[in-house]
Amino acid sequence: MNEVIIKMVIQMDFNIKVSTHPIVCYETESIYEVAKKMKQYDIGFIPVANKKKQIIGVMTDRDIVTRALSNQEKKSCKIQDYMTKHVYSIEKDKKITDAIEKMKKEKVTRLLVTDQKKLVGIISLFDLMKEKDAKLIFDVLKDIKRKETIVQIDTKIDDFYL
Repeated sequence: MNEVIIKMVIQMDFNIKVSTHPIVCYETESIYEVAKKMKQYDIGFIPVANKKKQIIGVMTDRDIVTRALSNQEKKSCKIQDYMTKHVYSIEKDKKITDAIEKMKKEKVTRLLVTDQKKLVGIISLFDLMKEKDAKLIFDVLKDIKRKETIVQIDTKIDDFYL
């Protein structure tokens, strides 16, 4: 770890919990290229940048499966059509409780950590479990997942299944 990174970690309220070496991909990369990066770095979440190096979305392993592969897209298709375009971030000087509240409000489990709008890290709800009461974190996660599930599930069933 070089000196600049060490200073950045020490200055952050989130401390070591923040991944300070985020892997980034570009909107023109293919699903296959991004999946290879995820495998190589053992991650399931990658910020997506445009040509100006601005973050314009994120790609998750779930995005690849549910949006691209499940629609039988070719592995050469570009991620710009399948990425999650709603990006949520938090400034590095915010408190852990601010991050938890933002995750709860936006119903996400990860936030980009920024320093004056520049990406410096990623923090996940699971990273925060070491710092905060696990019950609080699980309550937030339960609320996030419950809302997603309610929206995604159609409660009607066909008579065929009765």
